[in-house]
Amino acid sequence: MRLGVAKRDITPWGSVPLAGFASRNGKGFDGIDKRLYVRTFYFERRTETNAVEKALLAIADILFWDSRRVKALQRMIHRTWGIPEEAIILHATHTHSGPSVSYRTIHIGDPVPEYVSFLETETLASVEAAIACAEPVTIERGVGSCDIGVNRRVKIGDAIEIGLNESGIRDQELTVVRFAVEGTNRTKALLTHYACHPTVTNANRVSSEFIGVAMDLLEEQEGGVSGYLQGCCGDINPAVRSDLDTVDSLGRRLADSVRLTLRSGLESVGPAAIRYRRVYVDLPFDRLPAPEQLRDMLTSAQPPEIRAWAERLLDEPDALSPSIPLELGRVDIADGLALLSMSGEMVVEYGLFIKQLSGNKIIPVAYSNGMSGYVTTAKQREEGGYEPIGSTLYFGLPAPFRHDAERMVLHSLSDLIDGQH
Repeated sequence: MRLGVAKRDITPWGSVPLAGFASRNGKGFDGIDKRLYVRTFYFERRTETNAVEKALLAIADILFWDSRRVKALQRMIHRTWGIPEEAIILHATHTHSGPSVSYRTIHIGDPVPEYVSFLETETLASVEAAIACAEPVTIERGVGSCDIGVNRRVKIGDAIEIGLNESGIRDQELTVVRFAVEGTNRTKALLTHYACHPTVTNANRVSSEFIGVAMDLLEEQEGGVSGYLQGCCGDINPAVRSDLDTVDSLGRRLADSVRLTLRSGLESVGPAAIRYRRVYVDLPFDRLPAPEQLRDMLTSAQPPEIRAWAERLLDEPDALSPSIPLELGRVDIADGLALLSMSGEMVVEYGLFIKQLSGNKIIPVAYSNGMSGYVTTAKQREEGGYEPIGSTLYFGLPAPFRHDAERMVLHSLSDLIDGQH
C-alpha cells in the first residue's frame, strides 16, 4: 500500500455567511477562531499484474458538500488522475461554523460562488499534492472510547425536543487508523472516527470546532496529517455546549482519547485489493404539497423561511419529485478495513448497525459525497421532532420521508456489507 497525504487551508476571506445555524440570519462572519482545512488521503496499490488500484478520501471542514457539484468534482479528479469516481469520497467534518457550499439549504447560510470555486480549486490542489508524496506505508488500527457525545432527542410532554438525553442511544466507540512510513516508525497519517455534532457554540465565527482543535494537536504531537471521519451523529450532540473555551477543552479530550488508543496497542492491518461499489436508495417522501398550497404560502402571513421554502419548491422543476437519492458507497482500502460513505445526515442507529453487521471491519462515514437530508429511524419518524420533521424545511425538501425509508436503507446497507465479505 502506498499513501499520499496533503493539507490545504480553506479558511474564507472577507466575511461570508456561515452554514449551520438559522439564528445567524445570513450575516457575514464576525471573525476567525480556528482555521479550516481540506485534508486529502490518496491510496494506491500495485497488483501482481502491475495494474494500479486507486482510491481517494478528501475531508473538508464544512457542513456538507453540495450534491450537484460533487459529481462534477469527482469526474474532474477521475479525468485528471485516473481515480475511479466510485472510489472517491468527498467527506465533511460537519462543522457548523464554516461557509455554506450547498445551493439547496434554506436559512442556514447561503453559498458564495467565489468561495465554492475556491474550495474546489484547493481540493484539486490537495489531490495533486497527495499523489505527489505517495510512499509505501504500514497500517495499524485500534479501538478506544470517548464520552463527549450524547443523544440529543428528549421527550418533553408529547413532543421531542433537542436537549441532552443521557439515557439515549449513542456510540462512544473511537476508531483510530495509523499509517506509518514503511521501514520506519514515522507517522504518515492518522484517521480518527467518532460520531458527534461539532456544535459546541453557535457564535458567528469561523471555526473547525473541537474537531479542528483535536486534529491540530495530533498533528503537532504525533506528526503527519490527521483526518477526522464523522460518523452517524445526526442525533448526537456534545454533552457540553457553551463557548470557545469549551470547544478547546472538548478538542483536547478527543485528542487525549486518540493518544490513549494509540498507546494502548494497535493491531496490524494487512494489504488487500482496493475495491469499491456504490448503490443508491430512492428515499420516498410522504404526501407532497400541492403547487397551489405553495403559492398560497407566498401571499399569506408566513414566516420568511416558510416563504423561501415554498418559493424554492415552485422554482425548481425537480423539487417536487416523489423521492430523493441517498448514495451509499463502500471503499475497501486494506484487509478488513473499509469505509462506508453515506450522503445523508444519518442518526446513530445506522452507524451501530454497520459496525455490528460487519464485525467492526467497516467504518461508517456520513456527510459524504453530497447531502440528501436527515435519515432517521421509523420510530423517530413516528415520534416526530427536528430530525425527521423540522429539518426538511432547512434542507429544502418537500416533505418528510416515509416510514419505510429505514427498511429500504437497512436493506441496501446489508447488501453492501455482505456482498463484499
